[in-house]
Amino acid sequence: MPAFRFKRFSVEHERSTMKVGTDGVLLGAWASLPERPEIGDGLAVAGRSAEPLGVSGGTLSAESPRRFLDVGCGCGLIALMLAQRLAAEGWKSWEARVDALDLDAASFEEALSNTASSRYREYLSVSCLDYRDLPDSFPPRSYSRIVSNPPYFRESLKCPKAQRNQARHADTLPFEELLSVSERLLEPGGRLCLILPPDSWECVQRLLPEHAPLLELCRLARVFSKPGKACERVMAEWVRREEATRRASHQRLWVLPKEESASNGMCLNGVDIQDILIHDEAGGYTEEYRALVKGFYLWA
Repeated sequence: MPAFRFKRFSVEHERSTMKVGTDGVLLGAWASLPERPEIGDGLAVAGRSAEPLGVSGGTLSAESPRRFLDVGCGCGLIALMLAQRLAAEGWKSWEARVDALDLDAASFEEALSNTASSRYREYLSVSCLDYRDLPDSFPPRSYSRIVSNPPYFRESLKCPKAQRNQARHADTLPFEELLSVSERLLEPGGRLCLILPPDSWECVQRLLPEHAPLLELCRLARVFSKPGKACERVMAEWVRREEATRRASHQRLWVLPKEESASNGMCLNGVDIQDILIHDEAGGYTEEYRALVKGFYLWA
């Protein structure tokens, strides 16, 4: 399988559990990034690097870069997209660190190769780890963003290929543990961003009060492949609140209508809601989709 070429990097994805696909590109382009804060006086030294320790006092330093995490990174696509976006917004490699994790050895090796050969390698770190059992180098409240295109099938028929099952079935990363570990790792104000089928998203919402009570929905995008089709994916972003600042609306179970609606730009109970249509009636890509992915796909 040839490498998949994007505008600013290429991705080998023959051995990974997850190949390059629309879901990963959507998530990598849509997930929010924080504004770049002021740099600590006397610490803006080009080329400096250090083990990331988190953020202190709203400033950045070489000793405390802002941290981002891609869970179940596969070939490293989303991590590379985040690194590209951070660089484009002026973040230096010592100001921002993107960690990528996968428990599959072949995926880890391919992600490591893809990131090492990219122009963004100084932003990136790849590890072969199980998200449910992270070492002490992943301390609580240390990440600004956690993104994941997670395995989502629960109690469904599995295919004969074990590696494909690992990528698609939630046995290796149940939603309950994805939520609880993410809440622990996020700094106050940090965000978890996922892409899921609608029924899996509703399952996650039901699990939140018990397994991640401090996560509050703040952004939502419904993805439609073409006009007249039902919603196929939901991208959702939750912000980590402190107990005292949670809104009562957090407990509401959001139910998605299957049809498209005039919801672009709407804010409901503090949640920004958007519909993304990929193809128009003629089968071409819509302008909104092109605008979202224009920094990545060669054709956009």
